[in-house]
Amino acid sequence: MRIELPTLLFAVAISVDTHAQLILSEADNAPLIGNTFTYERAAYIAPPAGGADLLFDYSSLTSIGTVQLTWIDPSLYSNADANPTAEIALADGPDTMLFATTSAVLELVGERNELTILGTNFVLDIQHTDNLLDLKLPLSFGEAWSDVIAGSVTADGSTGTRNGTISAVADGYGSIVLPGGSTAPVLRVRKQLTEIVQIPINDVLSDVVHKRLQVDYYAPWLKMPILSSYVDSLTYILNIVETGTRYMLADPVGVSSASLDNSVVVYPNPANDMVSIGFLERMPAGTRITLLDRTGRIVEDRTFANIPLRHDMPLADHPDGLYVVNITTPSGRVSTHRFVKH
Repeated sequence: MRIELPTLLFAVAISVDTHAQLILSEADNAPLIGNTFTYERAAYIAPPAGGADLLFDYSSLTSIGTVQLTWIDPSLYSNADANPTAEIALADGPDTMLFATTSAVLELVGERNELTILGTNFVLDIQHTDNLLDLKLPLSFGEAWSDVIAGSVTADGSTGTRNGTISAVADGYGSIVLPGGSTAPVLRVRKQLTEIVQIPINDVLSDVVHKRLQVDYYAPWLKMPILSSYVDSLTYILNIVETGTRYMLADPVGVSSASLDNSVVVYPNPANDMVSIGFLERMPAGTRITLLDRTGRIVEDRTFANIPLRHDMPLADHPDGLYVVNITTPSGRVSTHRFVKH
């Protein structure tokens, strides 16, 4: 049984600086088949406390490798027939998670996981008898949900059960700083999973306790978290703990650009009725500013004979969403910036 908790959980915190809050939406944050994301892997850093209008500084992370995650057609999955309701799947190395898209957006219907317990490798095929709500959309600060984990687990020809709970809350928002100095507005989602999985160990179905705490930071226009940190544990005789952080290194948010010698800033982000473009040097006559919406359509286009050091661009007539600002000089120097209007 799925339970969605009201925003009253954070009523006090929400009353502060509400104009900067972010909302994740199905249109902007639900993944599509073919979406591929490359993450840097790094050591685990314990996430700070949640709250409103915070700065989440992860600039000190150091990459120890990369991993690529791809959203695929579930028919490409080797055991696709066991999950007929799956509409999209996430390939994460040897692991695959299969999802159905519903009014709540992403519900997990099946999984294929590889793990090692006491030196023995297991391949687990999991079917959920009660779909698991993995990400609720739309989602804003203070909203929470929980769901029951129920299903079967097949490994080495034996089938056991999987039972537990998952709970999640959007417990913070603000700006994140990534290695290299890229920044983005983010909504933070904290998930806690606790379950008992029956796995055939030494030919005997044995209860293995699995716990996972995952903290995801979502930019309003990305189909995956821009950064995730996790603590994952398996307990059977011994307690095996895996921790780590994943983050997008390539500047996916485009907040800053090396072009134009970092002479352009666009603020605030998110914006409301106005966004400002600031120049740290005089731009030549003929400098062009274009504003594109999330579909790539040009909605503003202006060439300046004498551009001021700060140009204010009204947004009241434009709908909420992701926008891209391009600044181009006559010599071909370019600066590209993304921002969210809400």
